[in-house]
Amino acid sequence: MERTIGSSSSSAVMLELLRNRAAPAAVVVGEPDAILVLGVLVAEELGCPTIPFLEVGKAGVERLGECEGKWAEVADGRLMVGVGSSPAGS
Repeated sequence: MERTIGSSSSSAVMLELLRNRAAPAAVVVGEPDAILVLGVLVAEELGCPTIPFLEVGKAGVERLGECEGKWAEVADGRLMVGVGSSPAGS
């Protein structure tokens, strides 16, 4: 997503999603969102599973918008996008 528009409750929502193992596999944004990241950091402190949170910039979000029908994978802090079978799915 290019940017998030939320309130201080977004960190609590992210924490609950992580605690209940219902969070997305990763969050990729164009602009940073300290409040949303806070939910991931608190989850880590509480021993809950966490997810990668990547900032790719506006151009990165636009390029991802062109990737329909392709796979995306986050590994070692890097976002990889491709066609065909993903390395994780092999």
